Amino acid sequence: MGAGGSGSVVISNSNCTIPLCFDILPEPVADFNTSPAATNDTVTVCKNQEISFENLSFNGISYTWQFGDGTQDNGYDAVHTYTDEGFYTVTLSANSICDCGDEKQIVVEVLPHPHQCWIVSIAYAPKPVNVTQSLHPDALNTYGLFLQTGTIVNGGELTDDFIEIIWHEGPDGFIELSVSGCSMTYCSFTNIFRVPIITPDGPVDGDASVCSGEIATYTAPYFPGTQYQWQVGPSGTILGGQNTNGVTIQWDNVNAAVSTTVEVYYNNCFLECFGHDILNVNITPQIRLSGDVQVCENASASVFAESGFNVFSPVNVNWHIEDADGNVVYTAPGLSSTLMHNFSYPPGEYAWVATNNSAGYCTETARLAIQVTAIPAKPLGIRGEQIICPGQLYGFTIESAGDYATTWFVTDGSSMVTYNGQTFQHAFGPTPPYMVLAYHTDIQYMTCGSEPVSINLSTAADLNIVGPDEVCLNNIDTFSTDYISGADYNWEIIPADHGEIRRSNLNHVEVFWTQSGNATLRLNACGTTIDKSVLVHALPVFNILGPTAACANELVALSTDQPAMAHAWVDENDLIISVMNNVLLSPGSFGVELTDVNGCQSEKSIQIDAYPAPIVHLSSAYEETYCTNIPGGVEIVANTDGTDYQYLWFLDDVVIGPGGPVFAVTTFGAYHVEVTNQYGCKTVSQKISFLNCCAPSTCGFGVPGLPGGCSLLSHDFAIAGAETACNIHQHTPLLPGITPGTVRWLIRSNSEGFIADINTDMLDYTYQKPGYYHVIMTALLNGFPYDAATCGHIEQLTDTIRAVADFKFNGICVAAPVIFEDLTTFLPGETISAWAWDFDDPLSGGDNTSTSQNPTHIFDDTGMYEVTLTVTMASGCTTTMKHFVEISAGPILTPVFDPIHCEDEAMAFQLPGQVYDIQWLFGDPASGLENMAVSDSVLHTFDLPGAYWVTVAASDIHTCRSGSTFMVDITANLLSGLIDVDPITPLCTGDTATLTAPAGGFHGHGVQMKQHLRSK
Repeated sequence: MGAGGSGSVVISNSNCTIPLCFDILPEPVADFNTSPAATNDTVTVCKNQEISFENLSFNGISYTWQFGDGTQDNGYDAVHTYTDEGFYTVTLSANSICDCGDEKQIVVEVLPHPHQCWIVSIAYAPKPVNVTQSLHPDALNTYGLFLQTGTIVNGGELTDDFIEIIWHEGPDGFIELSVSGCSMTYCSFTNIFRVPIITPDGPVDGDASVCSGEIATYTAPYFPGTQYQWQVGPSGTILGGQNTNGVTIQWDNVNAAVSTTVEVYYNNCFLECFGHDILNVNITPQIRLSGDVQVCENASASVFAESGFNVFSPVNVNWHIEDADGNVVYTAPGLSSTLMHNFSYPPGEYAWVATNNSAGYCTETARLAIQVTAIPAKPLGIRGEQIICPGQLYGFTIESAGDYATTWFVTDGSSMVTYNGQTFQHAFGPTPPYMVLAYHTDIQYMTCGSEPVSINLSTAADLNIVGPDEVCLNNIDTFSTDYISGADYNWEIIPADHGEIRRSNLNHVEVFWTQSGNATLRLNACGTTIDKSVLVHALPVFNILGPTAACANELVALSTDQPAMAHAWVDENDLIISVMNNVLLSPGSFGVELTDVNGCQSEKSIQIDAYPAPIVHLSSAYEETYCTNIPGGVEIVANTDGTDYQYLWFLDDVVIGPGGPVFAVTTFGAYHVEVTNQYGCKTVSQKISFLNCCAPSTCGFGVPGLPGGCSLLSHDFAIAGAETACNIHQHTPLLPGITPGTVRWLIRSNSEGFIADINTDMLDYTYQKPGYYHVIMTALLNGFPYDAATCGHIEQLTDTIRAVADFKFNGICVAAPVIFEDLTTFLPGETISAWAWDFDDPLSGGDNTSTSQNPTHIFDDTGMYEVTLTVTMASGCTTTMKHFVEISAGPILTPVFDPIHCEDEAMAFQLPGQVYDIQWLFGDPASGLENMAVSDSVLHTFDLPGAYWVTVAASDIHTCRSGSTFMVDITANLLSGLIDVDPITPLCTGDTATLTAPAGGFHGHGVQMKQHLRSK
């Protein structure tokens, strides 16, 4: 407990503080001196030598001496003699009124074979005392005797073994005996013997000035064999020590100074000696301090100085404040019984200190410890719901800034509720306002509080639905509101047929809009209804303007009738090719998506059919270089794919007039022709240039690849020709003596230049266009002496190609007509006598072939078909062309959906990919108009459990259409009841709880467990 004096205990909670005051009795302290004196806590004596023990203890009321040889004494002081040598431990036990105790020990070493033994009588001065010494046989007869407080009247010489003394003043006399010449086994040092002298007047020793309520010890000289009787005057009580030479007295608590006495009577019946003494004692009141023993940093505290018992009176004192090291941090001016001070010091131990200069009080200095406690750090925040449902239980947790206690104040309408601890739970009443405020407090001194943190709570009445105010038909839009723990969310669309809601039991939903116009999204939560008005815009309506067919070699200009909308034109690979309203497109498959000012989008696909453009290839059976003039009969032939075409001829890009497919050349220059067919489609041919070249070395067509300065010699190789098809010709030189492997064939067109360069002994060549081709053959003859000037022999011939078969087709969809169109080209004057088609579709039976010029065929299955056209010319030759046709079953539809879903809950369906003209049928006729939807992402609610067959159909950009039908299993919602929590007791951060779903559910699709655990 610390030092004795006034003490107090402060009991406090968040509302009040109660001090309990009490007296702290000091603990006893055992202490004594010995004669002979101890060295290093050890007294060395001889056998039968007297040892005096002087009690120096304080705060005890009873004492016990234990001498270590089985004997003890309960007197205040003691004297003891040991008869046997050895080591002994002497223990003094001091005990107080509160059963507190203390001990002190020393060791006594008793030496063997003492050489003297004094028999000492207690004297009453000035009565003579005879002291006789008996010597040990081994001792020499040489002694030294010294006397204190007495007069030797007989003996005491160096050879005497006795001494007679008249003692004077007491209470103690001492005899010193020194011996020399002893054997080393005996004592050889000077011994001092105490002789108690009974004095008649004590004296009584102790405090003559004591404090109110003080416990003090008073002693008289210790005389062995003497009886003591103590008496105390008014305001004192003997606590212990009666009949001994020392008593402990507790002085009464007084309100003013009191004079009293301590008196002792003592008597030695053996010596017939007695004595008496009285000590006047003055009892003065103590000064005690009461006041604040703990204060918050930078806060004020007060202290009071007072005295008295039962009735207290203020005492004017000098004040100062000390820190834990005793440094004075503040000194108050003048005298005062009270002090109020602001402790703007670092946290720690301090002390109120009052000093007294008045004799009217026994206290010189009074102290009262005061603890300065640091202000806790402000909490980091509050964790907990900020939107509540009245009546629900909510938990809140402090985000602590350290190791502090927490005090909470909850505003609940007109009432205020207080909680303590890191967490709490509270159910709010029906009427706002609602606020949670918290601050940190010191764990041991909760009066010290930090700055507060708080949150204002709102209810469902304060909620807003967040989401777009305007939406598009067939779109899925997300709406949400703040989450309220413990609340049930019920959403609905008004009118009900304007939309489908998904996840209607949470604080966020997805809405699929099924009707345009004004709608209301309504939320019911915590007994509150919240509405949000939503305008559902119809999708933009537009038309594509422009021709839907064009010549194969032309671009068509398309636009829409909504130029203000955003456009995105895409090709068949879904790549954007334009974002303008007007676009130039070649024949093919395209899509366009329009976005209006509301962000609503519509899309369409468009097919631009291709009219066949005429195919034209200029050729001539004549060379293109002449000198001075062009001889008569030189003609250019326009080889086309049909008859009844219109021809317009140009010379050096200037129109020289219409004509037919054969044009007579009369003037040097570059010729070309523009051909127009029955669809109005035009094709411009390549040019043939006729040159005036009088010096053959300056123009003409040489043989490419010859060494510089080398020439070829003309020679007849006896070339034999064969025609396996109109456009497949063979040429074989029959002349013997040709060096194998040296034959080279070059094929040249007047309009295209060299089109082939082939090293082979026999030429077998397939021409891609009809017309006249100039064939050059070069070779080496065996044994001919070629040199640097002559590098080979050459022969030229003209090859006439009468016709080349070709065709195109329109359409690639399965089970839809595919139109084939003959594009065979031929020389003027040639005509086609027959067409033979093979569609590579044997499952079509008799329809697998056709003899029409432009047939139609339906492929009933997807796949790659190799279609063959064979054309027979009136002149007798045939020509064949093959093309692969890939037939499509439409887009591959992979709808995304949940195969198992709950009744009465919106189900999502998605159709990914580049698709057009989508249509869903949900197999749920009871849903009315909502049984159908036309967007790539849709929602549908099945009101009843069961199996439903859902169909989705869509077209690709080529207008090929496909469909997919699948089943969804709509299950009954059998979930009910509450989630079981184990344990149900309040949980702390880090605790574990087991959640068990109610009966009726299963682990798999559609089961979702939600539970919110709050720390307490």
